Amino acid sequence: MRSQQYNRSRFLYGAIPQTQVTAIVRGQCIPEEAENLDQIIVGWRKAANLFREIESKEAGIADNNATTELSSEHSPKLNHIRNDVLFKNSFSAYSSDFRIVDVEKLIATQRSIDLSYIVQLTPRISKNVTMDELIDFCLSPSQNVPMPQSFQLASNLVTYSSPSKDFRFVGGFPKQLTTDDLKYALSGGVPVGAIILFVGYGAGSVNVLEANNRLILNNGFHRVYALRKSGVTKIPVVLQHFRNPDLEMPADILGLSRDYLLKHQRPVLVKDFFVDELTTVLRLKKTVRSVRVQWGFEQADMAI
Repeated sequence: MRSQQYNRSRFLYGAIPQTQVTAIVRGQCIPEEAENLDQIIVGWRKAANLFREIESKEAGIADNNATTELSSEHSPKLNHIRNDVLFKNSFSAYSSDFRIVDVEKLIATQRSIDLSYIVQLTPRISKNVTMDELIDFCLSPSQNVPMPQSFQLASNLVTYSSPSKDFRFVGGFPKQLTTDDLKYALSGGVPVGAIILFVGYGAGSVNVLEANNRLILNNGFHRVYALRKSGVTKIPVVLQHFRNPDLEMPADILGLSRDYLLKHQRPVLVKDFFVDELTTVLRLKKTVRSVRVQWGFEQADMAI
């Protein structure tokens, strides 16, 4: 099978249950990979046993991780980012600031890496990358993202597709009409109100959650992996502070429970993805992420 007919992903399968590994291989991989399931499970057993040993030896490693401040020389650029409307809207719900963190000790919420995306990201990291460049790469609210394809299936139904798994519906909101909006009123009439529906991607800034003295990588996983692969271990992030995580944090992040992220003696860390014995590369069927947006309305005459 030609390489362009599948995507290669690195899985931290030592930290994945056997039933989930089996489901991934059977349901998401190309047939040639599924035929090797027995061998993959043999490798999984060794990886799982090794990870149990690491959990025991490194209990508590995720606790009390320190962060450091960025130099004042970067204040103008950081202030520009802080005042960006996309940044404000993404990080207004909780207290946050810019900090430098140790990549290897970040708690990982993902279990796989799309290696084709890493190939795209790596050339953007210079050999002797500066902090100024890292700020652009890690903190800028605007990142290079693929433009989706759209197809209108009905007057009130549009489907979008993107190769990125980060593609999503990002909300609908009332909008104050302007003169420029009237050209989009293709059905005529006299428009007096509007609702705007957004599709797009998650926050552009690498985001880390701080709770119970732990640092949880919440967004920007592939960029963090690409940086660590290039030898960069200290990076700037947007650090969000949760003073009462039981109430403020989501119940789960990417399928991992809040209790696991905050209370497990040794959760998965970013550095685990660089232990060859814990990982395997699987060939996955190519996919695109689709988002289906549909709207409707009700109107009736009622007595007053």
